[in-house]
Amino acid sequence: MEKRKREGALSIASELQKTSTMDTFSSLQERCIYEIARSFDLYSSACEFTHAFFASCMPWMVTRLAELATAFKTVCDGNVQLLLLQPTEQLTVGFVRDEKSLAPLFAVEDNEKHMTWQSASGNLVERAVESWEDLDSEDVDIVPTTGADEVRLLSLSLVSCLGLSSRFLTQLMTAHPHLEHLKVVDCFDAASTEQGVALLHQLAKSRALLTLHFSWCGWLTTEILVTFAYELLEPPISPLCKLHVSNCFDVLGDYVQAVYHDLLPALNISI
Repeated sequence: MEKRKREGALSIASELQKTSTMDTFSSLQERCIYEIARSFDLYSSACEFTHAFFASCMPWMVTRLAELATAFKTVCDGNVQLLLLQPTEQLTVGFVRDEKSLAPLFAVEDNEKHMTWQSASGNLVERAVESWEDLDSEDVDIVPTTGADEVRLLSLSLVSCLGLSSRFLTQLMTAHPHLEHLKVVDCFDAASTEQGVALLHQLAKSRALLTLHFSWCGWLTTEILVTFAYELLEPPISPLCKLHVSNCFDVLGDYVQAVYHDLLPALNISI
């Protein structure tokens, strides 16, 4: 028995050694398996054991796993917090398990109040003040600030952030009222039907959201999407112009599309 174990271990070690420097790939499938194996410390992609396992998977499953594996190597709760410290118009966040990691999205900076004025000599001067009374406005013209340096989050993609709650979405829409594009992939895993309705209700209230994308959201159902359609009609009418839903297995695509075409003919919906 011990001899067979040693022989098996030597066989695996030999196989791994032969394939550890694999640089070329004969197919996309082979490349995907390699990325998965490397990311999760599995046997090399050309090893017979790994290859036999993934041979039982459908091609789209392997491709999806490769995408997740590649993202997982670079994204986690820790560096997400660092990422959010930099203001940006477009943001993709993935693999967050602790909602607190996204707290910087809602942080309200205690900025100093600034007023800009023009002196008699024509020079523009900026000074931090608490109120108009603190500013000696004699012989000066007040110049309103334009806010040109403000960076607004316009596009957000959430990928496999399973620890998020409906409260997160409420905070998001409140803190970023100018958000125009939202993509949700495999998030809010614990949402019930009632919570799902509440999630989309928050989105329906947005007066800036233009495109909405859902995929791999197991909680999303036909009932939730139909309810969402009626909420979009409530005044003031939502500016949403594009809705995409894919790989949500409790959604009857043809029926949902028919409902949206009747209620919201101007909305571009794809399922």
